[in-house]
Amino acid sequence: MTFGPSSTKSVSAATAASSRPGGVGFVFRENALRVADSGATPIVPGKPGRSELIARIRHHEEELRMPYEADPLSEAEITLLETWIDEGASWEEHWAYQPPKLPDNVSLAGLDVSESVDSLVKTSLRSNNLAPARLAKKHTLLRRLSFDLTGLPAPANLTKDFLNNRLPYPALVDSLLARPAYGEHMAAKWLELARYADSRGYERDRKRDIWQYRDWVIDAYNSDMPYDRFIIDQLAGDLHPQPTQDQMIATGFHRNTMSNGEGGTDNEEFRVAAVMDRVATTWEVFQGTTMACVQCHSHPLRPDNARGILYDICLI
Repeated sequence: MTFGPSSTKSVSAATAASSRPGGVGFVFRENALRVADSGATPIVPGKPGRSELIARIRHHEEELRMPYEADPLSEAEITLLETWIDEGASWEEHWAYQPPKLPDNVSLAGLDVSESVDSLVKTSLRSNNLAPARLAKKHTLLRRLSFDLTGLPAPANLTKDFLNNRLPYPALVDSLLARPAYGEHMAAKWLELARYADSRGYERDRKRDIWQYRDWVIDAYNSDMPYDRFIIDQLAGDLHPQPTQDQMIATGFHRNTMSNGEGGTDNEEFRVAAVMDRVATTWEVFQGTTMACVQCHSHPLRPDNARGILYDICLI
């Protein structure tokens, strides 16, 4: 038996899972097995009789019973918790921190598509008695594809050839990917993540010349640069044995922090602010994890903590 951070309503109600009063937390296993401020251990795997959680849930005094100021758990719910602890109190990590994998119960048999994503979608539709939408008309497909790849309407010559069946769909895709507008459109999204700006921010928002980094990103998309090289050059292009000028320019990814040139400011304060911004950006862009809360204090719903962020800051 395995419980997760939000497995059941009864567990959440009984344990106030999103907070840590008295040094007790139940979102992550290590917190639930740690000795609380009172000296008691909330959960002792394999020993529900020694687990303070069970003692509090079964307590006869209302002021000491969990959940506090709420209806007590049913006997079936308490038994479920006792069984879970007796079996070792196995914990399930939050889904966001688990690697994705193909569900075991998905069957791809009998499907007329070879792409696995399409197969999964079609399987889900079929299980819910739904059918795929009808194929869109050619001019609708053309419009969707062009805006998706370039952010612009399709050129007149491609439009004419595609609608008159002189240009197959795969060739249309290749033609749009070959246009400079493809790199410009895709780069705009990446540059937002890299907090690109032509100014420094803060009180005067003075001009900043960093357009070479912008052009590097555009060229990387248009040249179909491999993703690993795209990332390595931006994070550590200057650490190559013999870095090229382009690799040095790529490190502009972490030169987009705001800078303050106002008189009377503390240079060290804004240097540290820039380093924290680089750490937060690295986590957000490459791990899909925001640092807005945990960069200042540990958070009860997060596996990382403020100490770990300080370590990252020291590295940078």
